[in-house]
Amino acid sequence: MPLTDFMTQAMNAWMGALPADPMAIGFKNVQDHAMEFVTRQTQFAQDCLQALFAQTQQLYSQIQEASEKSEHGAVGAPPSNTMVTGFKDVRGRVVEMAKKNAESASAMVEKIANAQDTREILIFQTKFVQEQMQAFVAQSQELQQLIGETLQRSARG
Repeated sequence: MPLTDFMTQAMNAWMGALPADPMAIGFKNVQDHAMEFVTRQTQFAQDCLQALFAQTQQLYSQIQEASEKSEHGAVGAPPSNTMVTGFKDVRGRVVEMAKKNAESASAMVEKIANAQDTREILIFQTKFVQEQMQAFVAQSQELQQLIGETLQRSARG
């Protein structure tokens, strides 16, 4: 069998094995993987938001409890006005932080809804998670400082 006949038969066999529209199948596979990727990224962002929300709730509960203790006094002792006022300030700051975090989450959802492609969604989500984690650390430090200052002022009378 001459080489040209062999090559012709091989090419015919190969062409017969190809799907009718290989580009469409390839595009469909890319689309499926992109959607799976977006779904996983969205789930990751939701998990991060839920964790952040749970941490904020826990922190607020602890501050609320400390505030209530300061308002009722410790072991029957009347609380100082400085402590009551200080913890009301801390509680107010926590509410401000929670509102800011909710606004950030809302803005992120809007950005994702208007995204042009999966790459843009990934960029928005990654940036949002990084910013929220940084905000959580900064907010925790700020609240720790506010509580410490309140306790110090209260101790001074």
